[in-house]
Amino acid sequence: MGKKINYVMAGRGKDTSISRVKYRSGEEKLDILGGKDLSSSYVSSYTVIDEIEEDKYAYLRDMKAILPGVYEALGGIHKEYLIAVEWKDGDKSLISLDEEYYKIFIKNMF
Repeated sequence: MGKKINYVMAGRGKDTSISRVKYRSGEEKLDILGGKDLSSSYVSSYTVIDEIEEDKYAYLRDMKAILPGVYEALGGIHKEYLIAVEWKDGDKSLISLDEEYYKIFIKNMF
């Protein structure tokens, strides 16, 4: 089973999955906590705490090259962002996003 990603790790909404919502207009948002989204409408500030990327670690590249079946069975290693979010009401959350969700998040913070 792969690593858990696109979810709230700590704080408000702990263990809640983050889902992607696509509107007819083409706009995309990340839904969290039943109706609140990760956008400037609800988030007052955020800090990217850590960025993990498989290319930075030689042993992961080697594992992918030598044992691709095992690598994929383990869910692989993907780019991941750990982000501390402060909500406009003062609550805080620590979230984990993959690269695709991170791009949507950043776009919605403007």
